[in-house]
Amino acid sequence: MSYLNDISVIIKTFNRPDKLESVLGSLVGKGFGEIIVADDGEQNPLKDFIYKKFENSLPLKVLKLPYDSGLAFGRNEAVRASKSKYLLVIDDDMTVNNVEVLKRVLEREKHLGGVAGCLIEKGRYRCFACNLRIKDRYLIKYDPPLKPKFSEDVGYLEFDLVPNAILVRRKVLNDYSWDPTYKIGFEHLDFYLAHKRLGRWRFAIVPSVFFFHFPGGGREYLSMYRFNKKRISQSKQYFLRKWNLKGVVSMEYGLSYPSLKRLMLIRLKQKLPLNLASLLP
Repeated sequence: MSYLNDISVIIKTFNRPDKLESVLGSLVGKGFGEIIVADDGEQNPLKDFIYKKFENSLPLKVLKLPYDSGLAFGRNEAVRASKSKYLLVIDDDMTVNNVEVLKRVLEREKHLGGVAGCLIEKGRYRCFACNLRIKDRYLIKYDPPLKPKFSEDVGYLEFDLVPNAILVRRKVLNDYSWDPTYKIGFEHLDFYLAHKRLGRWRFAIVPSVFFFHFPGGGREYLSMYRFNKKRISQSKQYFLRKWNLKGVVSMEYGLSYPSLKRLMLIRLKQKLPLNLASLLP
């Protein structure tokens, strides 16, 4: 039995069939227990062809949802349709690597609700992890002092908010899942702010694990859906009302790969015997 057999992969897709094909292709042969795609996009023969292409090489289940029912709704439906102890939640514009490392950390560190990888995006290493605090009714996203921890030989850093490429315990989603009121935008921030308020779980990134991220899409998709100002504004206003906030402020939000790499090496040297530490750069 595969080590990843108790993981369900959760993918929400809309109208990007080329990206859907790439992410499904990256899952072949990995040994996941089930792959669940929540599809609320238009009927498209190309998507049907893609699903047919992978039906024999993946444990694939496709949920055809009401058109444009939203990211949060789609993810929740996929979670409800799944059976596994762990869920790998990813976007349809990613490809998957090294999930075994994330699972080992999650199994050993019982206080963590989810463990995420970082992203390689347009040739750049990006983590999109931060902490959250509220001051004078403003939600502040900020980079905390980095305090690396180690789960045996794997380094990780804890944050309030981590990227969408996350392996999460089902128990976490039983405590709080995505708010289906959000169609696009702010559902991610809402999810992590709610869990910070609940205080039951911590989240972490493993900088040595990365997923390739290929954002974008056709002009219609980007203008009418992904970056539609009206839709994003509606989500933001709902978010502010829900949490009784005046606004959201980002302060130096976004960790760079060189700083993470340098810090993890320093801490690793401190853990190793002197004769081995001298071999590291």
